[in-house]
Amino acid sequence: MTTSLVEAVKEVLHIGMPENTPKPAPSGETMRAVVYHGTKDVRVDDMPKPAVTDLTDAIVKITTTTICGSDLHLYHSFIPEMKAGDIIGHEFVGIVESVGDQVTKVKPGDRVCVSAVIACGQCDFCRKKQFSLCDTTNQSKSMNYMYGHRTAGLFGYSHMTGGYAGGQAEYARVPYADINLLHLPESVPDAFAVLIADVLCTAWHAVELAEVKQGDIVAIWGCGPIGLATAMWAHHLGARRVISIDAVPERLAHATALGGEVINYKQDTDVVAKLAELVPGGPDVCIEAAGSRYASSWQHTIQKALYLETDAIDTATQCIRACAKAGRVSLIGDFIGTANQYPIGAQMEKGLTVRGGQLWVQKDWHMVLDKLVNKEIDPSFLITHTMDLEDAPKAYKMFDQKEDGVLKVMLKPKHAGKPAGLGSGDVAPAMTTVFHVYNKDNVARVRRDEAEADEKEHQRQQQVIDADRAARLDKLRSRRRGAATESGDANPVSATVLSNAPPQPEPAKDLSSIQTPSGHFNFFKELEAGTRRDVTGPSTSTNPTERIKSEPKRDPFTTYLDPGKKVRTPWYTQMAISDQTRATGPDAESEKERRERRTRDFYDPIHAMGIRRPPPDPAPKK
Repeated sequence: MTTSLVEAVKEVLHIGMPENTPKPAPSGETMRAVVYHGTKDVRVDDMPKPAVTDLTDAIVKITTTTICGSDLHLYHSFIPEMKAGDIIGHEFVGIVESVGDQVTKVKPGDRVCVSAVIACGQCDFCRKKQFSLCDTTNQSKSMNYMYGHRTAGLFGYSHMTGGYAGGQAEYARVPYADINLLHLPESVPDAFAVLIADVLCTAWHAVELAEVKQGDIVAIWGCGPIGLATAMWAHHLGARRVISIDAVPERLAHATALGGEVINYKQDTDVVAKLAELVPGGPDVCIEAAGSRYASSWQHTIQKALYLETDAIDTATQCIRACAKAGRVSLIGDFIGTANQYPIGAQMEKGLTVRGGQLWVQKDWHMVLDKLVNKEIDPSFLITHTMDLEDAPKAYKMFDQKEDGVLKVMLKPKHAGKPAGLGSGDVAPAMTTVFHVYNKDNVARVRRDEAEADEKEHQRQQQVIDADRAARLDKLRSRRRGAATESGDANPVSATVLSNAPPQPEPAKDLSSIQTPSGHFNFFKELEAGTRRDVTGPSTSTNPTERIKSEPKRDPFTTYLDPGKKVRTPWYTQMAISDQTRATGPDAESEKERRERRTRDFYDPIHAMGIRRPPPDPAPKK
């Protein structure tokens, strides 16, 4: 066995493994925390309250934490190197209680969001803002053996990611506090701020990896919090269509409410075929946001049961098969080990770009916070349940079984106050009335606020127009006053009258020369007689032959449909009819006709050019 393999085995068996456990508070105080005890066994236990262990540490008094979908991997013991007694959780916000001597950017009393990813801020990857690839914060030898390199540490997510105590507790120690804490304004409630730690930044990373842009068709596998937040960002970036794939009706309803289309894979079992029906040619972007837990094919189900692979890749396979040629695939769901039957041939032959990776929180969270403050996005629909921290075992069971339409559970420690809905607690009392977008009354309120904002913007623009008009009039009047003075008009009243006089209308053009005896006007009379100059040509000659010779030659093949057009464009583009014209013209086609036409366009390039083939000759009558 190689040295690296021996070290990895020792670490898995917890032999001489480096610990990142904070030293306990000198006072011997304890706190309540959600603790892992085994498969589907989490409990709320008394644990030592952490104290500042390093000079760059901060101790955060947690006011809100949540259960992440990836925490269910721990709940089912899918993640290696979990130990009984480990504190879970990597999404939490709170108030700084104490800091180390080298912490300069936060101070006790500051309200902060804690990054799920622990970065040092000094290594090469942190300097490149690729914080989840930090070289410093994870010393796991087993990860180095599995992946060839180590990635950044994570809060509460096994010893393979550093062995740090998590945030589903009353207190947490945060290493490298200056880089891993984000100061929060009072206008952002805990219910929104806790989503910055992971969900919103992960979803943004998904669309960033896929390079989603305006006009794209995007397909997303998974309608959990990450998948729905990804759909929200895709709409925000201007995607033309967003298609979400899941089987939970409540989650599909959220995707529909965001303005997207949905596929229920229990009803349409062949997702790739259904997507080909909805989008001939395939989506431009496919995003996998479900992860490796969900095996739908019998091959991966058997192989996982026999430990022949660790990760099922049915959803990733569907992404690659369904994606358009030269499309982009983003893997943001959790994949941690190995998988078989990966469609590498489809990836290579179709020219796909496939990218994956953990979120870069510290790179994106300032942008996300600005959009929350400016109300450019509304993620309130992601938090569906609020419970006491003491009820965490019940919350995990409900979340795992997808009961009661649960999407995300927010947990509140006792010192944060009794849970009372979004934004509750003693952190941001001014924001306790945060609306939920799916409440009918609040939808009306949102629409009213939007109408008022539009009216204010219209008034502001009108004020700008009026001010510009007034400035132009003042400038014109001053010029007229100056002209009157230079002409010797010493009477200021005359100059004032001149400056305020309305502009005189232009004299009507004499059209008698082109009027016919019947009273009509022949606007081509001068052109026919050869006395009218061609405004598009450089010549002033009245001889049409000389004028034509002096003009630049045109290509009759490319422009014969429009001889006056100087831009060289293929002749067939003159005949093509745009999708927008078909959708908005007087003879607008139906959705069914549009799908049939797009299918014909895909298989018949001549048809796509706009050329209609002549109908076949009728069969001769017998």
